[in-house]
Amino acid sequence: MRLTKWLIAITVSIFLLGAILFSAPSAATDASPSPSPSVSASPTPEPTARPSTPELRKWARGWRKKDKRARARLSHLRCCCSMSQPAGVKKAPVNSASFDKWMAAGKQWKHQCKSFRKSSRRLFAHMNNPGGSGAARWWPLAQYVGWPRSQKANVIRCIDLESSGCEKVPNASGTPCYGLMQIWCYTQNQIDRMKVAINNLRAGLKKWRAYKWTPWPTMAGC
Repeated sequence: MRLTKWLIAITVSIFLLGAILFSAPSAATDASPSPSPSVSASPTPEPTARPSTPELRKWARGWRKKDKRARARLSHLRCCCSMSQPAGVKKAPVNSASFDKWMAAGKQWKHQCKSFRKSSRRLFAHMNNPGGSGAARWWPLAQYVGWPRSQKANVIRCIDLESSGCEKVPNASGTPCYGLMQIWCYTQNQIDRMKVAINNLRAGLKKWRAYKWTPWPTMAGC
């Protein structure tokens, strides 16, 4: 009887010990802290564009006006020489555009203006001193001072008959006449002026208009 009680006690002890051993890992697992949710990084704010100022816009627009004038002069010179035209002026940014955009536009207009001025000076110098010989080489300069395209043949013929295209030849027709179109001169100052090709062509244009675009006496019957 006593042995039976001891066996029952031992069996119950083993059962309780096994229950404790099997339940301990589960409890430890349940007691372990749950991982904390990851904190997402806050987005970096985008830099705010610096607004333009009235002074900057005034400066940029000033160079845009100069650029337009320089383009117009170069365009006229190129047209007289039958050359291609420069591109149009870039449109100005809106007033609300950023400082950097207005600054870039102003710098571009400034650079292009100086480039066009340089090209105009070089082209105009070539028109004043075209080199070579003959009357036709003076047509671009004649067109620059205002001679219409319709009078190209008459202008070239007049220069050829009067001076053979030599802008400083004096008394080519045996009279006190000077320059490309042999304009009459009465004073030394007039003589000096008429020896300059562009002045002579302007004076010739004025004289030609006075005769209502008909050949003047020296060309009559030619």
